[in-house]
Amino acid sequence: MQIISRFVNKVNSFTGTISAVLLLVIVFFVFGNAVSRFAGYPLVGLFELTILGMVILTFIGSGYALKEKAHISVDVITPYLQNEISKLLELIAYIIILLYSVYLLWLTSSWFFYTLNVGMTTAATVIPIPIWFLVLIMTVGFLLITAQAIVNLVNSSYDIFSIVSTGNSKVIVKFFVGILFIIIALVLSYLYFNPIATIFIILFILILARIPISFAIGIAGIITLYSMVGAERIVQVPGFMLKAVQSWPLTAAPLFIFGGILMGEAGIVESLFNFIESFLKRVPSPLLIATIITGFVFCSITGSSIAAHAVIASLCLPVLAEKGYNRSLSIGVVGSSTVGTLIPPSTAFIMFAVITGVSLGKLFMAGIGPAVFLFGLYVIYVIAHSLIKKETIKKLEQDNNRAKETTYFWSGLGAILSPVIILGGIYLGLYTPTEGAGVFAVYALVCGFLTKKLDWSKIQKAFYESVSLSLMVLFIMANADVYSKALVQSRIIHDLTMLIQQTISTAPTFLLVLFFLLVLAGMFMDAMSLMVITLPVMYPVAIELGIEPLYMGVFYIISGEIALLTPPVGINIFVLQSITRVSVLYLLKSLAPFLIMMILTIVVTYLFPTIVTWLPSIMF
Repeated sequence: MQIISRFVNKVNSFTGTISAVLLLVIVFFVFGNAVSRFAGYPLVGLFELTILGMVILTFIGSGYALKEKAHISVDVITPYLQNEISKLLELIAYIIILLYSVYLLWLTSSWFFYTLNVGMTTAATVIPIPIWFLVLIMTVGFLLITAQAIVNLVNSSYDIFSIVSTGNSKVIVKFFVGILFIIIALVLSYLYFNPIATIFIILFILILARIPISFAIGIAGIITLYSMVGAERIVQVPGFMLKAVQSWPLTAAPLFIFGGILMGEAGIVESLFNFIESFLKRVPSPLLIATIITGFVFCSITGSSIAAHAVIASLCLPVLAEKGYNRSLSIGVVGSSTVGTLIPPSTAFIMFAVITGVSLGKLFMAGIGPAVFLFGLYVIYVIAHSLIKKETIKKLEQDNNRAKETTYFWSGLGAILSPVIILGGIYLGLYTPTEGAGVFAVYALVCGFLTKKLDWSKIQKAFYESVSLSLMVLFIMANADVYSKALVQSRIIHDLTMLIQQTISTAPTFLLVLFFLLVLAGMFMDAMSLMVITLPVMYPVAIELGIEPLYMGVFYIISGEIALLTPPVGINIFVLQSITRVSVLYLLKSLAPFLIMMILTIVVTYLFPTIVTWLPSIMF
């Protein structure tokens, strides 16, 4: 078995390398598409090849993602369980993943033989791709997942054998009796209580059992289709997944992720901080304001508040402590300044656009007004706090070293210009938002080489980190489409929409309820999972109540960021805690004024929607 295990691990590690190379190829395909179109000599076929690359990346790399444990899972109850119970839960998780992958392997292989006989191709006029080839890629992908799930299951079973050998077999018996009780309760609930409620309960149980979110929502979608629509509809599942990743807007996600990680590896953040600091010497609490602006810009570069949180906290908090700034205020500033996912490029906006069909370009522009308003509140609060509390007024010593300032300027200029290049190109019509992602990725490479801090090892690290994060996002989106299509076909969304409209008749009431739901649910899962699970249900209701789609995007982003700063599972708050070594209560007190400002931004942008809609209306 060890030989087989090593072979599977090597194969999936190799597919990780293939995925990294493929990511680079996609970067240059998208970049080439933008440049050639701008030059007036569009390279035909790049669009089709890019979409093909997305399919290969998603499914061929899926086994690697499972091997590297790149998939998001919610770890709420396991810290409070006995070690034996945690091991048993892990075993159950791998069994469920194995059953899921085997079932999808059977579906895709059956579809492969069908398409091979029929001989269908894609609708592309330039490079029509045989459907059987795309389905073959999916089949190989699920074969790799199945093989890795078996390896993980076997490794997990060794832990169970050790539990039995120590005489704790009673724990195992009690655990499986509990599992049996849950299954019986779910069956009775489905038959005699409410099938729709039971399906959502199953999804909730899967998430609590630490099944990765992507697998959990896929399984929930399959169960919904089978039980609410009919077994014959299950054959549609592979088609849903394939169509989900054949998305031009979704292509932007891995490219923005790669560019952001690359800039982080190149030390762009530190250069950006020094650059901003050198211009704020006469302002009260200049380093705090520099931290706010740095977080604002860097989070817009990475498109992920979690990544920006880790980098900004590690960089800025030690400097602020060394300069004697108020500790609570410093923590509050660092924790809140990375809510830059409102600024493009934003992975959250990309996911919102893919799930809802709202224009990605308009969403990018819609986030700028609220972001400027929110970060403006931060700056005003810090300056006012500095003027009221005299001990927090810190002015930097005047340093007339022009050479150093020039160095800071040129090293930080690359980061400052990146949002300008992305938004400017989109606004001027030079390239689409997805093409802008390709331009940004190449721009990040160039900036990294110019700083002379980017060597081959850092580039390699950036590729593998980008692949892991991108595979997680892509596989979530593939399964999310199964989940959302199942909700639509089963009329669950229609029924829930009617129920909510009968219960909640006004948009403000709906938004208030949804806000508390998102923050409450966000205490137990990350913002991305929250969006994937709730948007297919809540977005149609919002539209029926007359809520502006662009505002819903802003509302979801800010609510998700508030949830990320809320215990017990707010990821960002634990990043802060790991660096500051203070209690969660102290962190919440430090963050409270900034959380209030985030809520205020939600309210103000609803009352004055032009803050959200003005830029998109003049640019599109």
